[in-house]
Formats: sequence, structure tokens, C-alpha cells
Amino acid sequence: HYSYPSESYGVDGLEHVGGGNRLGYTQIANRIGRVYDDTVALKAFSGSWITSTLLFAAVRYAHDTALQNDERTLALMPATEYRVLQELIAASTAEPRATMLRSFLAGAVDALLRIHRRGGLVVAGTDSPIDT
Repeated sequence: HYSYPSESYGVDGLEHVGGGNRLGYTQIANRIGRVYDDTVALKAFSGSWITSTLLFAAVRYAHDTALQNDERTLALMPATEYRVLQELIAASTAEPRATMLRSFLAGAVDALLRIHRRGGLVVAGTDSPIDT
């Protein structure tokens, strides 16, 4: 979750641009989810990768039910996990929380685009299930 001091010590990748600040290092995003420019510059300059993990994506399911209704999701996802998915969608798509989550999601997408456009390495991947 940290770009600094991780890149200073040779860490070669970052899972996503969000996450808790449990170690007391500087925040990489403001309160509405926009990643600071110095973090974007550091990611692009360091040569380390960042995954495309988009936390808070469940807010999109209110308008696009394809994933939650896809026969593969229904067939392959354990029933208990599917119930968790449904609960997450319900909690994530209710206002005012949905407005906040849309802002965080937009900030993460914006950060990935800015990192990529500056020559940073964005890779496919996730550290969370398909429901987030």
C-alpha cells in the first residue's frame, strides 16, 4: 500500500494505490481518493509495477449486473461467497456510500492512467476477490 519508503528499499511492486496507512507513512491519496502527483511520479520513475486492482468496484454492479448474474459466477462461486457478493453489492450501491465509493474508484482509475502515461508499469492482477 505504500510507495514510500518501499521504492527507496527496492520493493519491485505495489498491489494497489489504496489501502490503510497502518505504519504511519505518508498518505498517497487525499480524502476523496485522488492520488497525489508525487506518488504517481515516484511509481513511474522507480520502474516498479503496480497492479490494476480497483478496490471499490462493487459500486458499479448497481448499473451493470453482468458479473453477478453471469452463469459462470453462479456455477463457480461457492454459495457462501456469492451471498457475500450480494451483501457487498447492496451495501456498496446504497447512497450516500455509493457516491463516496464512486469517487474512490475514479481516483484509482485516474492514478493508473497517470502512472501509465508517465511510463510506469501497470500489470493485470488483484489481491482481492472479484467482488471488490
